[in-house]
Amino acid sequence: MTGRREQNKDDKRRRIRDAAWRLFGELGYDGATTKAIAKAAGIASGTLFLYARDKSTLLFLLFHEELTRISDERAASLPQGAPLVDQLVHLFGGFYERYESSPELARRFAHEILRLDGDKKAAYDDLNRRFFARLVGVLERGRERGLVAPGVNTGISALNLFAIYGFQVLTWLDQPHPVAAHGITALRIAFEQVAIGLSPRG
Repeated sequence: MTGRREQNKDDKRRRIRDAAWRLFGELGYDGATTKAIAKAAGIASGTLFLYARDKSTLLFLLFHEELTRISDERAASLPQGAPLVDQLVHLFGGFYERYESSPELARRFAHEILRLDGDKKAAYDDLNRRFFARLVGVLERGRERGLVAPGVNTGISALNLFAIYGFQVLTWLDQPHPVAAHGITALRIAFEQVAIGLSPRG
């Protein structure tokens, strides 16, 4: 019985997620209402509120799920023997590709991030911590391969790389029609400059 209940809950989450992405895409964030999303998902409005208490929370949950999935997939498919910059761009590139498909929602999500609190902030901080640990891991393995100088503080370097990404992606998103390939190219150029300083030959 418990397994059936969990299966039903998972099915409702999937229907809510699919309906929300579709209506946000068709009507925009402001045009899509929670009532319309609930109807499209085939559930009562009260059931939707059990999943997300408001539209802002729903948008956060959608992107949190997507960013978690992308981060996990990119970490699992990381080209271990590739140059350092290629690995870094691989880790971050998936976010650009996802944002390109929903730039308006991505801009709204970026705006909402600045106002996170409570459970949402804790969930987002945890996501960032796990991604940051992977970033540090790339730099540590790079040091083992002689790509990063022995005296480099990989924690501080990872923070710097993340800050560069944050600036680059927000600047890219501010364009009327952001193209993932263009944003990734700009990120690569910025990371290449950092890699010169990290290198033992820098």
